[in-house]
This record gives sequence, C-alpha cells and structure tokens, in this order.
Amino acid sequence: MIPRPSGFEKAALYLFPDTNVFIQCRSLNEVDWSEWGDFEQIHLIVCQAVQREMDGHKNRGNDRVGKRARKTCAVFRQIILNDQPYEIRESSPRVILSFDTSTSPTDLQLQPVDRRSHDDQLVECVKAYCERNDSLDVRLLTHDIGPMMTAKSIGVPFVPVPDHWLLPPEPNKAEKQLAKLSGELERMKELEPRFRTRCLDDDDKEIDDIAIAYTVYEPLADDDLTALLDSLTTAFPIATDFGPRKPIERANLWGWTDVYTPADDEVIEVYTTQEYPSWIEKCKSFLSNLHNELQDRARPVIRLGATNEGSRPGKNVLIILRAGGQFKIGVSPVEGENSDIDGENDLQLEKAPKPPRGEWKRTSALDWLSNLSDAVSVEGVLQHGITEIPNLSWADRSRDPDGFYYKPERPDGAVQSFTLECEQWRHGTEEEVFEAEIWVEGKREDISGAIELEIHAENLSRPTRRIWPVRICVTRSSIRDYAFGLVRRLSSPENEYD
Repeated sequence: MIPRPSGFEKAALYLFPDTNVFIQCRSLNEVDWSEWGDFEQIHLIVCQAVQREMDGHKNRGNDRVGKRARKTCAVFRQIILNDQPYEIRESSPRVILSFDTSTSPTDLQLQPVDRRSHDDQLVECVKAYCERNDSLDVRLLTHDIGPMMTAKSIGVPFVPVPDHWLLPPEPNKAEKQLAKLSGELERMKELEPRFRTRCLDDDDKEIDDIAIAYTVYEPLADDDLTALLDSLTTAFPIATDFGPRKPIERANLWGWTDVYTPADDEVIEVYTTQEYPSWIEKCKSFLSNLHNELQDRARPVIRLGATNEGSRPGKNVLIILRAGGQFKIGVSPVEGENSDIDGENDLQLEKAPKPPRGEWKRTSALDWLSNLSDAVSVEGVLQHGITEIPNLSWADRSRDPDGFYYKPERPDGAVQSFTLECEQWRHGTEEEVFEAEIWVEGKREDISGAIELEIHAENLSRPTRRIWPVRICVTRSSIRDYAFGLVRRLSSPENEYD
C-alpha cells in the first residue's frame, strides 16, 4: 500500500506513468488497485513525451510492443475525441486516465537533464507539474532505474511499479520458433497412443514406492532330514510278507468258486528293488527341496498397470519390465500351477507304494457272458476303425492381435528383465496389469533398488518410461516344523498306503 503524505488534497494521487507501464505491465484494468487503498482517487496523467513514444511504437508490427502500443493509442484517441478522461476503475479507489496538456517542451528548462532522452523529458514534465500544483500529491510511476535516478537527483517524487504488475518476458525469435515446433510436436502426439502407468497395491490403489517384506526359507539341516526319513521308514517299513505263495481254490454250496492267486514274483521284485527305494528317494528329494518349493509359493509380486489413453491404438508394442538393484524378477506361475503363493497346504509327500499281495476272486458259470460282452464291445470299436481319440485341447490357434505374449518366450526362473509384445494395444480399453515376482539371492538383509516399466510402439515418437523405488526387508524362516507336520500327516491312518 502506498502511504498518503499529510498536507495534500484528501485521498487523491496523481501519477505520471512511464511508457513501460503501458508496454511491460498488465492492462491497467487488470491491476489490483485496492492495494492503493489509502487514496479515494488515482489520476494517471500521460505527458507528451510518453504519448509521442507510444505513437512511435504502434507501427512496430505484431510483437508485444507493437500490439500493446496500438491498444494504448486507441484509448488515447478515445480520450481526445471525447474530451474527457478514461475511467479505468469506478471506486475503491476510482482510477482515471487523462493527458497533461499544460506542459509544453518549451517549459522544460531544468538542468542538468539531457533533453534528448525520453526518460529525462518525462521527469521534467513531472517536475513542472509539481511546481504548478504544489498542493497535490504528484509522483512519477516507473519500473526503470534511469528515470528513478534522474527523479531522485532533482527531487521529483516517484513510485516504483510493483513487480507483480509485470508481464513475463516476451520470447525472442528462437524461443518463438521453439514454441511453434513444440506445439506441432504436441499436435502430433495427439495422434499417437498415450500410455498412463502406475504401480498398484493389493487393493488396486496407486502407490509411488514399493516396500516389500521378503521371507527366505532355510533348507533343512542334515540331522532333521535324516530324522524325517527315519520317521517315514518307521511308519511305512518295506513289506516282507506278501501272503501265501501257492494258488488256492474253494467251492461253496451256491455254485461259486473262490480262487486265490498269489502275488507275482516279478511284481514283488519290482516293489522290493524299485518302487520302495524310489519312494524313499522321492521323499528325500522332496524334503531337500521343500524350502525352494515354499519359496516359489511365497514370492512377493509387484503389480504394474498401464492404460492406453491416447487417440490411437499402439502398434507392435513392446513392454519391458526391468529390475535394478540387488534383486531379480520372474514371471508369476500360470494359473493352476502353484498359482496360490499362500497355498502351502496342497504340498504333501507322496504316499508309500502298496506292497503286492495275493488276491481272492469269486467266479461262476455266468462269468463267460460278461467276458463275451466286453469282447463284443472291443470288436465293435475295432470294426468302425476308431483306434485313437484326438486330443483337442492342443488345437492350433493363431495369435490374438490384442493379446500380450512373452518375447521370445515366457522366462523360467529369475531374470534381470523380461519382455512382452502386443500387435495392437487398443485405446480406451481396461487397464492391463503386468506382474513380476521378486527373487532375492544371497544372504542380504535389506535391499534397495528399482523396478522400471518401459513401453515402446511403432507409432510412438518417444518410449514411455517410469521407475518406482523398491525397498526389500529380508527375514529368514525355518521350515523344520512344517516338514515334520507333512510327515505326521502322511503317517495318519487314512494315508497308510497309496
């Protein structure tokens, strides 16, 4: 707020604006004059020096100076033709614009002012007006240092133009050309796909950084593995009794004959030398690798979403997911193949092989009818030439142009990056979500890094890239109790034999 000195006409201020007020500042009707609330009226008085300079600028062309000069001169012309001031603001305070016609060039006799300078002529006009109207609060209004210094040297009051009145600097020719090219580039981009990317939490809410709790499952100690295998062989010892070794026939009063067939020696040999030892080895391998199996089911997953919000489909799109730091990424399991990372309960040891035993079978004279029926059915199938049922589940299908496929193939295990491709990523469709499992190797405890999503397209001038910081807190867990629980569950009565 500009203070009003005592001893002057009540609440009236007379300002002589410099040319820069009309050229470099916002329009006078856009200025917040309420900042000058100490005055009821503000008179903006244009001297001849400013008027002549504005006339000289109006023919400059279409740059800012020329445009602003023509607009201001139109107001000047209105004031002259109407023979009355131009009202800029009605009240609080009232602001009016007028001319000083009382001061002519011949009145400018002050020294040492250089009369060839426009700024000095302006200051002299203010000086002369002050001397003729010593009861008025008259000041120079300028933003330039030169007029301020001249006014101060000869005792002319002045008010500096507030900085927030100023317009931003006008761009030069190179800047204008750059702005033009930027505009053309933006128009071209409107004809491209435009991908919006985000990182999602489990509730599909967007997050800016990723914090992960990662559990590393420790392998079983050798002593624990030995104890587990001992428990299995105790619960399911290898069989040595396979029943009577000779056939037996028994007839009854109803015409039935019960026939006992002993276990085949070759079957017993296979059980003893192959099936049972193989089962022990399978259990040992399963338990030795149990920590890896649990690890695969409990890997944290990063979910990255992307949407084509542009006006065109993306053509021949490549989507690259890349890990940066002390971790790697992998692809989430295919649905139905360990897809539930928390599904530990579906892990179980293979059941012990059932020992071979002799079998009793009851027969009668009517059994030949059943055998005949089976033979006829088989013969009918052979007569019609039906020898093989085709597997239709693997029918050859062409690629869906809107689908996303791994390139060159679905990665197996931990990788630094993997790529997907899509022939045509349509715009305006639902968000695509890409998942990456986290793989931590070694004995690290706390890990920091980043995950990057990069999208290329044939009709995209610049790839879309975004990086999210990743923080991983690693803890370690024993699987001992879980392994013994699997053995106890297998040893329960309902799992006695496969």
